[in-house]
Amino acid sequence: MAIQQNQFFDNLPQLKKQLRLIEEDHLTYIPFEEYGRYRFPRKEIKKYSLVYSIGVSRDCDMEIAMATDNPNLKFHCFDGSPESKQWWDTETWSFKPQMQFHNVSYAKDNGTMPFYFNPVPEIENRIGYGNRPYGREYSLEPHFISSLNPLYEDDKQQYVNVETQNLRTMIRHYGLPDLVKADTWGVWYDTCREILDHNIPIRCFHIRAHLLSPNPEEKMFDIIEVIDDFKSKGYKAYLSRQRENFGCDMFFLK
Repeated sequence: MAIQQNQFFDNLPQLKKQLRLIEEDHLTYIPFEEYGRYRFPRKEIKKYSLVYSIGVSRDCDMEIAMATDNPNLKFHCFDGSPESKQWWDTETWSFKPQMQFHNVSYAKDNGTMPFYFNPVPEIENRIGYGNRPYGREYSLEPHFISSLNPLYEDDKQQYVNVETQNLRTMIRHYGLPDLVKADTWGVWYDTCREILDHNIPIRCFHIRAHLLSPNPEEKMFDIIEVIDDFKSKGYKAYLSRQRENFGCDMFFLK
């Protein structure tokens, strides 16, 4: 059964207003320095030695900019999509020797899972940041909604099987990072909860909360819960970028 899109898009302006109010009430907006599509305080980046970039897709502009400011940084970059692996194997860029790629997707459980995508030209042919095509949008959530029509529908979704690892497993293999940037789409909440529930001592954590889903109101309550829980553990909570769409870029710094 297809997700009903008309009601969702009719409610979208009001949902965006509610989200902007949540950001205003619970996060501090500071326009920190730009690192590709992301923003961080430069003075912190210069202190770090290890960064995890989870959900790298085909974009290392953040990592290149960080390494420019701090040439001693090392990176572990994770993405389970076949396009990411092909891109990594065939392209070259500055500081690539300091970056190690893992064809793995984040999930709260280790194993093999279907990585869903919607193979329609309207999505795959869009041009994004750095004048690069976005390509396919993948998510471990089978009903994840794209911001473009047509929405994800049961009869249109396809998938590839990918290896998944949780953050604790990554850390056992590659060491504790100073900073984690996670763009984990439909499982962003799981990413936050793993850090919080297992007291993983990360100094800086950036998460992009994707809220386009069949239950957007519940996702906004999830944002408030996550922010409050990080604050209770001594983190400062920032809005790193004011977005126009129905999503939230936030990071937590200790």
